[in-house]
Formats: sequence, C-alpha cells, structure tokens
Amino acid sequence: MRVLAELARHPGEDVTRESLMKAVWDGGSVSGSALTNAIWELRQALGDNRSEPAFIQTVPGKGYRLVASATPARDRRVPSPRKVTLLYALGLLLAFLLGLGVGAL
Repeated sequence: MRVLAELARHPGEDVTRESLMKAVWDGGSVSGSALTNAIWELRQALGDNRSEPAFIQTVPGKGYRLVASATPARDRRVPSPRKVTLLYALGLLLAFLLGLGVGAL
C-alpha cells in the first residue's frame, strides 16, 4: 500500500525504483525484488496487466508510473463476483460477532 501511496503522490510522473525503495522502506537495505514483488501484488489486487496497464506502468530502465485517473463513481467498474462474495462474507461475520456481543449483554 505504501508503494501505491508513493506513486499516487506523483500521478503520471516517472518514479524511479530507487526513490520508491527509499520512500517505502525508509532507506533500509532491501533488494530490488522487494519492490518488484510489491508492484506484482498491487497489480494482482487491482486486476492490472503489465502489458496493457490501467493503473501501474513500468518505465523500462527507470521505474514506474501511476497511469490511473480518477473517474466519477457512476463510471467505476463493477466489482468482481469474488470481491462481492468476500465483502458479503465479511459483513455476515461482523453481524454475527455483533450479535454475540449484544447477546452477552
């Protein structure tokens, strides 16, 4: 999430791998694979495609660029059935836990 937040601070701009690693890992000693893995995880979570990016574009030899733009709510994509199922399950779990708490009173 910190990688995405850092890219969002520079929308449409090239952000070098070095500056991302410094900002996200506070200058700590990490390998480039940590950033590569974080970008992969973000793309998976966003349903993004490296060859046709809608969110995060790789800038060869340099770093990454956030290419997504804000859209009005009515133009947003419909969430995947998997996400809807997960949200529904979380809602049921929350309702169940709240019910246990109320029942204990």
